[in-house]
Amino acid sequence: MTKVIILDEVAKLQCSFDGLAQIVTLRPVDWRQHYLAFRRDVNATLTSLLTTKSAWADVDPMLVNMNHVMSLHHMLATLHHLMSLHQAEWPVVSIDLDNPSYMDSCQTITSVVADIASTADRMRTQARTTP
Repeated sequence: MTKVIILDEVAKLQCSFDGLAQIVTLRPVDWRQHYLAFRRDVNATLTSLLTTKSAWADVDPMLVNMNHVMSLHHMLATLHHLMSLHQAEWPVVSIDLDNPSYMDSCQTITSVVADIASTADRMRTQARTTP
């Protein structure tokens, strides 16, 4: 796994969160099944990103700012932790999409995801502009 694959995996993570936003907005009858699939996808992606040490070791410091790489890894670890806490507090069967406490918990996670996307975008831009 190289820098490009790391950023591809982060993009996949962002797509999963975008899908969750649609579930919450559209609220299809079977939203809980979709939500469970979202949780599985996010957990698998986060676990892959955080446990594949070679993914981080193979990043070329000539192409990207290593501070961004370290920051991205830290934010992904933070997201993993927040997701674990969120999932423990909000099992899918207990979720009320209109509950302000649930939505606050979601907003905390959404904020970290936005920071991850922003850092990944900076890394992509830097990699594209590095000769």
